[in-house]
Amino acid sequence: MHVVLSNNSCQSLVCYSGGATQAVHDIENLCKIRVSDGTATLPPHSNSLPKGARGEKKIPSHSIPPLGEGSRETLFTFHSSLKRTYHLNVLTSYRLKKCAFTLAEVLITLGIIGVVAAMTIPSVVGNYQKLKTISYVKKFYSDINNAVRMSVVDNGDVELWMEDYRQDNYSANLKFLQEYILPYIKYLRVENCNEQRACVYLPYGMFSYRVDYNGGDIAFFVNSKYERFPKNYFAFQLNKKNDNPSLANRPTVEPYVYNWNGDYNPPVSNTLKTAGWGGCNTNAGDDAKYAYCTKWIQLNNWEVPDDYPWNAKE
Repeated sequence: MHVVLSNNSCQSLVCYSGGATQAVHDIENLCKIRVSDGTATLPPHSNSLPKGARGEKKIPSHSIPPLGEGSRETLFTFHSSLKRTYHLNVLTSYRLKKCAFTLAEVLITLGIIGVVAAMTIPSVVGNYQKLKTISYVKKFYSDINNAVRMSVVDNGDVELWMEDYRQDNYSANLKFLQEYILPYIKYLRVENCNEQRACVYLPYGMFSYRVDYNGGDIAFFVNSKYERFPKNYFAFQLNKKNDNPSLANRPTVEPYVYNWNGDYNPPVSNTLKTAGWGGCNTNAGDDAKYAYCTKWIQLNNWEVPDDYPWNAKE
């Protein structure tokens, strides 16, 4: 609420509320404001004044700037909300000024973000690659076992597929696949790879097959290349007609564990990792290096263990 006093005449009072003019009243009858020696006094119990404007307001004359020669005009603010609005505007302006950043601050912030990104992005990318790789391994594990189960329906139990002696060459391996596996799995093409093995290319990878009298050895390659790296090569076996306890006598495809002694008690012991033949380590024998890696991942709830040799090279 604003009161304007002009020329000591107390002629008019203009009341403002919410930005709109409410009324123009006779200053003599409404406020009875006396202006003398630069001091304005309001009656302390004036019922005609709006709430919040009662009481006495004294303003030193030296704080009232003259607005015209020969006159003394004074602007009084009675409504407390106007004061709050003024302080809010000042505070907002101050905060806006404080929120501004200098060029140096921006450059320092960008530099910190760059350092943090350089430290964390490789880890994030590596974790994503592991998750993606294992998802393909699990898909192959599911697809190849579905193929075996469907083939059993048409061709009888797996032990009936085996022969006492079978040549280990591409032609023999391809013939076995064409009869018992390929009709039951979606694939793109078959090629001769590694001289003896038949390589079957899938929409999401490649697997090689080598049959023997006891079933067969299967290797799944995520990048569709015959490269025996721990993050690309995952060994399986067709669990076959036999009485070998390590094969569990199951007519399905399982992670490779031939000759494994069954010791898996991490972190105390884990021969899937430490075995000199078939172990998931760079020092294992070349003919079966990394063969037990797939079983290790399976026993770790299909997650890559922290001490897995993920970045090892053949």
